Amino acid sequence: MQNYQRTDAGVISDRRLNFLAWISRSSVILTLVLLSAGVSMAQSPKSPEPKPSTPTKTLSPKERLELEQLRQQQLLQEQVQAEAQRTFKQTMTLFNLLLGLLGILLAATLVGLWLLRRSVVREVTVIVKNHLNELGDLEGKIAVANQQMQAVIRETDKIAQDLNAEADDFQDELGTHRNQIGEWLTELSQVRQGALQNFQQETQEVTQEINRLEIEFSKQLADLQNRASNQQDLILQNLDKLGTNYANHVAGLQADVDGQKNTVLENFKQSEATLTNQLSELQIQVQNQRDRLFKTLEQVGTEFRTTVSGWQTDVEGQKKYRGQEFTTN
Repeated sequence: MQNYQRTDAGVISDRRLNFLAWISRSSVILTLVLLSAGVSMAQSPKSPEPKPSTPTKTLSPKERLELEQLRQQQLLQEQVQAEAQRTFKQTMTLFNLLLGLLGILLAATLVGLWLLRRSVVREVTVIVKNHLNELGDLEGKIAVANQQMQAVIRETDKIAQDLNAEADDFQDELGTHRNQIGEWLTELSQVRQGALQNFQQETQEVTQEINRLEIEFSKQLADLQNRASNQQDLILQNLDKLGTNYANHVAGLQADVDGQKNTVLENFKQSEATLTNQLSELQIQVQNQRDRLFKTLEQVGTEFRTTVSGWQTDVEGQKKYRGQEFTTN
């Protein structure tokens, strides 16, 4: 009788181990499929559609320069917004994938528990029938079978209670992680909003500085032109007064006029070179600020992905640990 009981217990243990191994393999395969699908969906951002070109009329160099600057600023803003939206979509996709995966694992655990209990009850029934057929003393064997069945049922109920308690703890932990993810998403949105506001403010300051320099340059150029025109008119008036008898004096005055004209042209070239250098420095500053903004967004995305990977590793470890405890029990 003891040999039969040991054989039946070994069969039950083997079937239980095989069933748990099958559930673990199915969960791992399903996890890999869902993760690959989520990553492929997150890494396929839509390409921006080209904007239709509008016919433009003939513009002056100054208007072309302003139009080019406005286009560059608009392009920078669109790139920053597109990068931020892509990062936010990837984050939401990973978050939804994690929630779906945890729900599927919980459902698979409950289904496995139900199937395991059903299998145990079925095995106990088979054992009882075999003992009743092999042994003549039906009353004693029925009592033994009832005791064994009660013990198995108690053990199953105990295991079910333990699993229910672990499921409750797991749900509490899932709620905590969900709240933490919500807080991180809020912080990420605030960081993105602050970065966009800082970038727009700095862009406006750069635009105002460029406009101020252009106005100052225009004023200096107009002042130089007025001075040159006044000096030229004064020289012509003096020439009209002196007459034709002072040809040498006129030649000297003409030389002075040429010298002053050259001086004005040199001042104009120096002012133009200074303005060009200032514009180049401002463009370099805008480029550096944009690079810093992109680096900050990439660091935030990398930290979030690392945290999600750590959670997935913890969930897998807890699942394996609970499977080992269930197998041991």
